[in-house]
Amino acid sequence: MKVTNQFVLFFGNNDICSNFFLCNITYNGHRFTSSEQLFMYLKAKFFKDEEVAEEIYKGKSPREAKALGRMIKKYDDKAWNAERDNIMLTALSAKFDSFPQFRRFLEEHKDKTFVEASPYDNIWGIKLPENHPDALNPSKWRGENRLGKCINKLIELKL
Repeated sequence: MKVTNQFVLFFGNNDICSNFFLCNITYNGHRFTSSEQLFMYLKAKFFKDEEVAEEIYKGKSPREAKALGRMIKKYDDKAWNAERDNIMLTALSAKFDSFPQFRRFLEEHKDKTFVEASPYDNIWGIKLPENHPDALNPSKWRGENRLGKCINKLIELKL
């Protein structure tokens, strides 16, 4: 994680803002091991794929949840693109509500822009690593930073 006066850049299993960070999240009486697992579970539920939802719920890792999320039957890009940010906000809200220390972290950095500095992801991240010189210049980002935007939206709604 890299924190500047303007940004909180995060990526990887060790950063609390990452969906792959392992933590016990409770949502509607169910326990999840990461916000990625919850997000993919909710994605499967959105498409009414109970079989994949159950496999995701029983899964052991965020990577497994992500892979299973790609196997959802009746997946539709248009429907998903319209709903994915709302579902991500639900998963993030459950995560940050589950841990007071996570919520405090958001409060401490509420005036900064959160950035998923994933060098691989051009939808949820910026497709640049945190130490790349362009990572501090939003006009040069190669991705949408949807996860960062969702975290900033969560801060706006909750703090």
